[in-house]
Amino acid sequence: MNLPDPNALLKSLIAIPSVNPMGRAVSGPEYLEGSICDWLVEFFQKLEVPYERIEVAPGRANVIARFDGTGRQTVLLDAHTDTVPIDGMVIPPFEPIERDGRIYGRGACDDKGGLAAMLAAFARLVLERPAGAM
Repeated sequence: MNLPDPNALLKSLIAIPSVNPMGRAVSGPEYLEGSICDWLVEFFQKLEVPYERIEVAPGRANVIARFDGTGRQTVLLDAHTDTVPIDGMVIPPFEPIERDGRIYGRGACDDKGGLAAMLAAFARLVLERPAGAM
């Protein structure tokens, strides 16, 4: 696996519907985080790192991956994969659009942007194993 581009990661994540129904009945494929969890499992498999998928409720899971360095400190990177509903959106919610140096789409800021940055940093640690970083 090559070092992933954070912008490409973000676009991939936006394209995966993962809407939290927020108490509503689940009525369409855009709901729940199952597909994004599948994507994360595949990402960690490509990196060849240990991971665990923990089903919390049907269609909803947590994915935890681990990279053990040689250092004594532990760093935890944590992000959520669900987004708010798509009601009232005036752009296609799951079609990432890059314009004027920004990327738009459901979850671009909360929290798929943060998740993409964390995944890029995690992949860099795994692939490059920089001296002093572990």
